[in-house]
Amino acid sequence: MIAFNLAAVVLVLLGWGVWGLVLGNICRGLVPAVLAMKYSGFKPGLLVDRKLIKELFNSVSKVFYINMSTYLTVLAPVVLLAGQTGLKDYGISQLAYTVLNYTTVIPTIFKRIGLTAFARVQDKKDK
Repeated sequence: MIAFNLAAVVLVLLGWGVWGLVLGNICRGLVPAVLAMKYSGFKPGLLVDRKLIKELFNSVSKVFYINMSTYLTVLAPVVLLAGQTGLKDYGISQLAYTVLNYTTVIPTIFKRIGLTAFARVQDKKDK
């Protein structure tokens, strides 16, 4: 969240306008992912094992669907408001959306650490 706020504010002040929010949202997803890979020791590879992918999908699909429904529930008012009002109201709704997302910071950290730890355990199990 800090990456989003910092990037969005700096880019908007530099005159990027709405694109500052867009790039800020990209930073919101990219920065934690890079940090999680750096500190977990996990290095993505190009090996594809369909059996492991199917097993992983079966074990995390329920969590994925719950997260998607929560995301859509929180994001839907922002998108609907943007279509009905101007940029000022959209900016206010984006701020409200960001504040609501602060409640997901701790669970997101646990999910990312848990998934990287699970991947590491699975990797060691095969060796």
